This record gives sequence, C-alpha cells and structure tokens, in this order.
Amino acid sequence: PDLINKKVGSVMTRHPTVIKRYKLAAEAFDIMRSRKIDEIPVVDDKLRPVGLVDVQDLLKAGLV
Repeated sequence: PDLINKKVGSVMTRHPTVIKRYKLAAEAFDIMRSRKIDEIPVVDDKLRPVGLVDVQDLLKAGLV
C-alpha cells in the first residue's frame, strides 16, 4: 500500500533479463517461459532499452 512513496531503486530489478532487438520472438518466448516472467525488455547492442515484449502480445499475434 505504501508503494507510491518508495523510490524506484528500492523496488526495481537491478539486473533484469533482457533480449537483443535482433533475436526472434520465439527466443523471447522461450526465455520468458523458462524464467516464468511475462515481459522482457528489448535492448540494442549498447544495452539501451528500445522496447518491451509481453507474452500476451506474442500469443495474440500467433507468433508462438
């Protein structure tokens, strides 16, 4: 209930699982399934965030 008053650094994942932008959707799905996560940040070669893959988006698109 007090989440809104916390600093981001106290609740964030410091070393999240990520996937590079040139990887296949199926690879993202495999990572999410094995790690039991619903989203995975997409990063460029310098590890800068460029997007987010959500498992529901993959399922809706019929990509996996």
